[in-house]
Amino acid sequence: MEENNEKVVSVNIENYTGEKPIEVIVRKGEAAKAVDPLPLQEPLECNLVGTIETPANWLEKRAGNFDDKAMYAVVDREGLMIGLVVNETDKRNKRTILGKAELSEVFRDFRINDGEGWEPSKLGQFIRMHRSFFEDKSQAAELVAKLKKFTASVKSKLDKSQDRNGSMQVAYQQEVDSNLPTDFKVNLPIFKGKEKQLIQVEIDHYVQGADCYLQLFSPEAMDIIENMTDRILNAEIERIREYVPGIVIIEGSVTENVFND
Repeated sequence: MEENNEKVVSVNIENYTGEKPIEVIVRKGEAAKAVDPLPLQEPLECNLVGTIETPANWLEKRAGNFDDKAMYAVVDREGLMIGLVVNETDKRNKRTILGKAELSEVFRDFRINDGEGWEPSKLGQFIRMHRSFFEDKSQAAELVAKLKKFTASVKSKLDKSQDRNGSMQVAYQQEVDSNLPTDFKVNLPIFKGKEKQLIQVEIDHYVQGADCYLQLFSPEAMDIIENMTDRILNAEIERIREYVPGIVIIEGSVTENVFND
């Protein structure tokens, strides 16, 4: 007779009155293995790039979570940038935050002060689609109409003069008379993230071969850019010092690839 090696399961039930049957299930087999823990991962890189307010905005919410003595900021006045480095000696947990003061896209799209010329018809199309930036919408409509029917007359003048030493000087001048106004006003942000400002824009002409092109200049905008640059940077430096009073601030050059490694 074969010997039964199976273990007997004993079930003790107290106070059973017999009104309901009791079902006992016995499971056989091995218990499930414990799931292996997730492997440790390296910290994610945190290299941020944004507007000039970005370093101070980051510190406003995070400054208390990091060692003040392991932070420093680099102010690049020529490049209009502020670079913030956190955990400077800890390669695994190092953080870099770069803020840049950049001209707004719409200011650049107008090609103000960049020397690039406009074909009259294309400038008319551009102004038509961006009339919301004009202080006077009727002025925009009038300018578009004139650009569609652009006419210009070119007067050339050749001046020759001879010095006592016999040298000859030749001056070639061109004067352009057109149906366009000499200037117009637009209300737009000059820097990214900043408020709109009303500026006067002058229209200049230059002739290339048989074609006449238009250039947009604004000495007023240039004055604003030069005057605002230091004010913007200094305001952000004060914000950084407010959140991290003991931070080291260096005046120097910010290399963007260093702040993006």
